[in-house]
Amino acid sequence: MGTLSRVGRWLRGRYGSVAVVTGAAVLLTACGNGMGQNADDIVIGLVASETGALAATAKGLPELAQGWASWVNQTQGGINGRHVKVIVADDGSSAATGISRVRRLVNKDRVIALVGNFSSVSDGAEPILAQRKIPSMTAIPNTPKWTQSPVFIPLSRTPPNSVIAKAMTAEASGAKKWAGLICAESPACDVTNVWSTVSPKLGLDYFGSIKVAAGAPSYAAQCLAFKQAGVDYVQLGLPMMVTTRVIRDCQQQGYQPKYGIDTLAWDPALLSIPGLQVFGDSYTLPWFADHPALDEYKKLENTYVSQESWRRFTSIASFAALEVFRKAMTQADAEPTAAGVLAAMAALHDENLGGLLPNTLGGFNAGKGPQPALNCYFAAGIDDGEYVIPDDIRPLCVDVTV
Repeated sequence: MGTLSRVGRWLRGRYGSVAVVTGAAVLLTACGNGMGQNADDIVIGLVASETGALAATAKGLPELAQGWASWVNQTQGGINGRHVKVIVADDGSSAATGISRVRRLVNKDRVIALVGNFSSVSDGAEPILAQRKIPSMTAIPNTPKWTQSPVFIPLSRTPPNSVIAKAMTAEASGAKKWAGLICAESPACDVTNVWSTVSPKLGLDYFGSIKVAAGAPSYAAQCLAFKQAGVDYVQLGLPMMVTTRVIRDCQQQGYQPKYGIDTLAWDPALLSIPGLQVFGDSYTLPWFADHPALDEYKKLENTYVSQESWRRFTSIASFAALEVFRKAMTQADAEPTAAGVLAAMAALHDENLGGLLPNTLGGFNAGKGPQPALNCYFAAGIDDGEYVIPDDIRPLCVDVTV
């Protein structure tokens, strides 16, 4: 246990005692699936941004998916006695490419579901999936469509709750005046209307958000604008590799506020920045938590998935989605078809994977109508080179509305 600093004291003061986890990682080689496809296999797809602007965040997902399939086939008897195969498709961080990849998964690979995606495409692929009644489920739902489509099944907090959680995390950190530094490349990054609406309800002074390009040579001007305005907490809505550049540019200007960073964008390089305080909200239990709900996930580390790929928030979120799929299919003894998956998900109730997910799942209108909104998450932080979480980590839930 290390000496607690600011984020650690925040977590302890807010939620009780905290656990400290060092960030050192050892890269090992993961085992392959070792199986070919046959007519009896359960075949599912996973769309990931392996290349392009989101590649740093999605790194590790292909290995995680194949490692999970190997673990299930080798130690769990497959799913209902059938081998499971995961076909990973790279969307290139492009919606157009992603739609093309989804068509291929559906028409050529004959997947019965998409499970555990981290992708820049979701809404654009929905008509393709809806026409064929093929479900897609993820623990990282990123647009309102995830509560509107009969074939989209969200497994963790949904918009706008995922956006409101950022403001709640800022308030919980003790921030007085906060701001956003968000990506200019996508309209989805601009959530200023939500933050400006909920901030007064939380007693926060919201400066507003500044849009920046990922390829900008410097972010010094934005850092100085925040510093001069007295902003003490900056929420970064940027790709993983950009966040580190922003923080270093701000430090060079003598500006070191608290930062809010979605856990999906936690670059391991953040651990090497002295004095850095990061506050995050996670879609699942953090992978470094000491909790029995992580026992199954820990079985994959080093044996089926390298430590580098395993120690990622995108990886544990995809694992959670894959495990919900496995549990639903097993509990319902479902047929290995898209219709069977929808029926299994409709029958699912009171499931949170032993606490791995912050929301208890059930009541899905799978294949028939809109899905229930989800509003809970877990808190985590980075405190001067160490990961920190509450010892009694528990779900926190959005309790304000837009």
